Amino acid sequence: MDIISKAYFFIGSLVCHQIRERTIYIGEKPLPFCARDTGIYLGIFIALIYCISRRKLKADKVPSTRTGILLVMLTVPMMIDAVSSYASIRQTNNTVRLLTGIFFGMPIALFLIPAANYKVDGSNRLKVIDGGTDLLLLSFINVLAAFIILKFEIPSWWTVSTACLSGLVFIISRLGYTVIKLLNLGNPERRGVYSLGITAVIFGMLYIFKYYVIEWIMYQIGI
Repeated sequence: MDIISKAYFFIGSLVCHQIRERTIYIGEKPLPFCARDTGIYLGIFIALIYCISRRKLKADKVPSTRTGILLVMLTVPMMIDAVSSYASIRQTNNTVRLLTGIFFGMPIALFLIPAANYKVDGSNRLKVIDGGTDLLLLSFINVLAAFIILKFEIPSWWTVSTACLSGLVFIISRLGYTVIKLLNLGNPERRGVYSLGITAVIFGMLYIFKYYVIEWIMYQIGI
């Protein structure tokens, strides 16, 4: 299990700074992603599971205009929190980072799922989310998950870490799958395999960028 744990931290290091003070601990062990990234990927994962449970994974219709606006508005608090804290305008904490991250990640999944299934001829019928009540329920589930993690530490380190890692893999592979499908590339029956291949390539590129490009730049400037 220690090898798998190290793999989780390694993958996390490709997309996250992993600063310990900005990371949530479960059982005295830090998660492989900082609090904000944990929120983002957890929000994506919960939205994905929610859509699967409601048989919306093949949804081809984007949210209504009003729901879409609400989803976009949910992403704003994290951007405000990140910019204001990095600019030293205000102090933030891991609770705020986690919650705003969750509401940033949740809309990403809800827009990405129908994007790959969208039909240009307008024959889209299955909405990814039915409306305000559906959105409210999903939001409640996300907040409840954050509350349980922060206050009770009931989910194990493995459960939360795996959920976050799954959210990260989903967003990368789904983006790849969407591009492949929209451009009508390759054998339709093997597009899922192609998207996983793209995911592996992207992780490889992240590795090169993080451990060669960034390290070289830091060496050149003396950091």
